[in-house]
Amino acid sequence: MNGNPQSSEPIVMSIKDTAQRLAVSEKILRSLTCTGRIRSVRIGRRCVKYDLRDVQAFIDGCKGSG
Repeated sequence: MNGNPQSSEPIVMSIKDTAQRLAVSEKILRSLTCTGRIRSVRIGRRCVKYDLRDVQAFIDGCKGSG
């Protein structure tokens, strides 16, 4: 992500796409969301999306911990 508003990369991603990007299962991603380790955007009652900036912040926060 380069901050360019005309970038073809999406701003928000689905649960499936986010899980693939993080190389985890959708179940693990839901668990991370429920525990507050990664932020999500709820649109309506059922639609959950992930802001790419929040996903990157989660990745950055995981670096060095292990």
